[in-house]
Amino acid sequence: MIAWLCELAAAWEAMTELPAVDESEVNRWTGGNGFLDVWASTRAARGLDATGSRTLERWLEVLRHVEPLRAVGLHGVRAAILDGELDADDAATAFERGLAESSLEERSLATGLQDFDAQAHERTIDRFSTRATLVRELLKRNLAAGVVSSRRVSTTSTSGRMGSCNDS
Repeated sequence: MIAWLCELAAAWEAMTELPAVDESEVNRWTGGNGFLDVWASTRAARGLDATGSRTLERWLEVLRHVEPLRAVGLHGVRAAILDGELDADDAATAFERGLAESSLEERSLATGLQDFDAQAHERTIDRFSTRATLVRELLKRNLAAGVVSSRRVSTTSTSGRMGSCNDS
């Protein structure tokens, strides 16, 4: 019996030394009941046999993986994974999506894009495009007319192409 109590004490100490297992985690699992009572009553569900609890080993492995979330202040995400509200396989994708959304929001605030009026901007682009087209059309007509009007054609000239035409 004493050997069993020593083994229990050593196992308890080893388990509680894990950063992922603190008093709040133990209370969460036991629901405020005694640890040994809950441990005994859930023995069948955990599949305990002579080699130990594979379920407990897996649970401790999950805790080791989600513990970094607590260290960076993501307590809600950690709890959602542990409670089964967020599938651990989807956690990385959810993190990347959240990071992208918060990055967009931060850049929007930092650059003033939250005040950007897309409809007003589209109207400005439409006005610019319409006026640029009109300017091009006016340039075609006015430049050609200006070139023609700036030519000096003298019917009395004796040189150049006009002069050669007059010689005949």
